[in-house]
Amino acid sequence: MKKRSLYFLFLLLTFGCSTPQSIKWNYLSFYKPAENPVLKADSTFTFIDPIKKESVKWQRADVFNPAAIVRNNKVYLLYRSEDNPAAILGGRTSRIGLAYSEDGLHFTKYPTPVLYPDSSEFIKYDWPGGCEDPRIVQTEDSLYVLAYTSWNYKIARLSIAVSKDLVHWGKERTGICKSL
Repeated sequence: MKKRSLYFLFLLLTFGCSTPQSIKWNYLSFYKPAENPVLKADSTFTFIDPIKKESVKWQRADVFNPAAIVRNNKVYLLYRSEDNPAAILGGRTSRIGLAYSEDGLHFTKYPTPVLYPDSSEFIKYDWPGGCEDPRIVQTEDSLYVLAYTSWNYKIARLSIAVSKDLVHWGKERTGICKSL
């Protein structure tokens, strides 16, 4: 019995624990580009906030936490932006913006946010804190699914939105999208 156990241990160690050959990265080819950061806050970007009914400099404070996806040979970034640099944590509203690039370094921003608190049934989840920290995937049928944080200054929630074009988003009531 002891011989048999040693034999199976030998087979397990020889064949069962082998891993595929790893990719060898040339870390010397990585560099910090001069165009860093590739996105910056910009107070010239404004939009009419659907809740306040006034013009808001929606990316005046910060631009950060992006999610990237490639579509039609362009890199698209969905990024978090905040509006009020004078406010402390819990005093700003986050919105999700969209930018695209041909080379991954030089981005063009869309002028208005693509996902933000509005007057819909989701206001109780994402107002006044906002929509934050996007993460994106594309389904086999080319639907984009965005996981993001809804923040109402009390509870942070994982939320889902879907889009066919990365610009127009629909917030979903459940974690499993009906349109999938």
